Amino acid sequence: MASKIRGRDPERWRIDTAGNVVMKALKGCHGPLCHEYDHIIPYSKGGETSVRNCQILQTYANKLKGNKIIYDQRDLSNLSLRANITEYHMDMMEEAIYGNIKKEY
Repeated sequence: MASKIRGRDPERWRIDTAGNVVMKALKGCHGPLCHEYDHIIPYSKGGETSVRNCQILQTYANKLKGNKIIYDQRDLSNLSLRANITEYHMDMMEEAIYGNIKKEY
């Protein structure tokens, strides 16, 4: 399950199930901040398309996961692109995509 990033607008930023920082505006692309919606139990293995069977996952990790069933966060993390995303990077991305920086306190 995706979680919030402290001090960041949850409508813009999340931490995916594997622990990666992802940006909501970057859905379906292939960079380290990009994400997709993943079936926890793959559709090809009988998984439903429902909120309970859905997770946010970095695009790269989702492609490597394929139709495997992986519940362990560490195993999902091993599939991820490693990126050291700082506050500065997030500010620059927000400014470029949204035209402003929105923080939550």
